[in-house]
Amino acid sequence: MDLQTLSNLFASTFNHDPNVQKSSELQVRKLGAQEGMISSVLQIIGSDSIDPATRLAAAVYLKNRVYSCYFVDTVARPDQVPIPPSDRNNLKAAIIPLIVANPSRSITVQLAGALKNVVARDFPEQWPGLAEEVKKLLSSGNLREVNAGCVTALEMVRAFRFRQNNDVLPKLVDEFFPTLVNIAAQALQSPPTATNQDAPTLLHLILKTYSTSIILQLSPHQQSQQSLAPWGNLLFDVVRLQIPAEAVPEDEDERERSEWWKAKKWAYKILGRLFHRFGNPSQLPSSLQKEYGQFAENFVTNFAPQIFKIYLEQIQLYVSGTAWLSKKCQYRIFTYFTE
Repeated sequence: MDLQTLSNLFASTFNHDPNVQKSSELQVRKLGAQEGMISSVLQIIGSDSIDPATRLAAAVYLKNRVYSCYFVDTVARPDQVPIPPSDRNNLKAAIIPLIVANPSRSITVQLAGALKNVVARDFPEQWPGLAEEVKKLLSSGNLREVNAGCVTALEMVRAFRFRQNNDVLPKLVDEFFPTLVNIAAQALQSPPTATNQDAPTLLHLILKTYSTSIILQLSPHQQSQQSLAPWGNLLFDVVRLQIPAEAVPEDEDERERSEWWKAKKWAYKILGRLFHRFGNPSQLPSSLQKEYGQFAENFVTNFAPQIFKIYLEQIQLYVSGTAWLSKKCQYRIFTYFTE
């Protein structure tokens, strides 16, 4: 498949002329059934010589194609054209290196969306080496590789977050989370500045991964003191972190959307979830007593009072004008107090 022709088609999908745009989209859709199409799209996304907007259009196509056609229903819908096995294999071989190499966050978001859907269908049986690949990225020491490892770990957890009675998610927690908490603690050592966005981005990704993992269940590893102690210390440190005014936007709405405050938001959310869902014996449903009763007693005795104390400190700093609190963080604090 001619890359230049395909690249031109993607470029035309955001043409100001709606007729040109529609025609290009139809041509891309027709080409979608051809073997090698996904492989060509991956080459376009990874090419530094192609306009970023065109690469983004290709990434959006990839995410949508994987979402709709990576798994085909037993009775396929008319719009479901299966992705050939060779393209599936090439996709799995190329997508993580693309995330490593790509500095564009907007493209990475699209690649991550495609990755999640592949993981949901193929991991672990059809992609047995993925977990080891992620562990290598996380321990590499190279910032881009570590970031890609964090992105991939998040998407793997997202792929299994709503599946009950499966052992995949607890295994992912066992394999990734001890390393993730160390990466996050190290990132937190970097003083908040306006120019350093790597540290808060990593924190944001890692805390979001933890939060996603506890939507339905708390794994045996997460209930252990071996896990609760380092993660608890990390969460407390993030909540306590004082972010200088010069490190975040002056506008309060923009400040709330900054990476540092996104990280803080996730820390508050995790602490609230741990208490409300798993750590409050008085609210723990009888159906969960066997699985989480011991954890809840330990949490409410040894952990919950520390949360209350730290939250009270943050309110005092906010009321005195010493520190700023985002609206979402205020909401999490007051919700915790009422529970």
